[in-house]
Amino acid sequence: MRCFLSFFTMIALMNPFSPALACRQLVEYPDHLEVEDAKSHYIVEIWRAEHDCFSGTVIRSFGGSFSLGQNVDVRFARNEEARAVCPITLVPGKVYLLRSKSISGVMEIPRYNWLNIPADHGHFDDYVHDLELVSAGRE
Repeated sequence: MRCFLSFFTMIALMNPFSPALACRQLVEYPDHLEVEDAKSHYIVEIWRAEHDCFSGTVIRSFGGSFSLGQNVDVRFARNEEARAVCPITLVPGKVYLLRSKSISGVMEIPRYNWLNIPADHGHFDDYVHDLELVSAGRE
């Protein structure tokens, strides 16, 4: 019996559709975005996607190094640990709230940060409002 259970467990883990191999998507988003500095956040419209490289236009800057109307290249941070979290995807034609850092003029974002959200997300307006308050010096 013990041998059967070990064999069954091994087969279940080898199955590519096994829940043991699944990634997790953030389901419970916080009501408010907790940030101390809004400068690393931007609202960007993505207009090109090729593999892991994206291009877009900054629609709103909260005081960081990228300015309104600037065309930017966006890429995922390298060597980032997944920790069983599903990667985000960016789709051309959609607008996103992105948290990034500038690496040699390129907007670098975490692949596994589910707080990089599209404009049609239910918390988008709340998070933008939170960033407005922080950038204005109020909490």
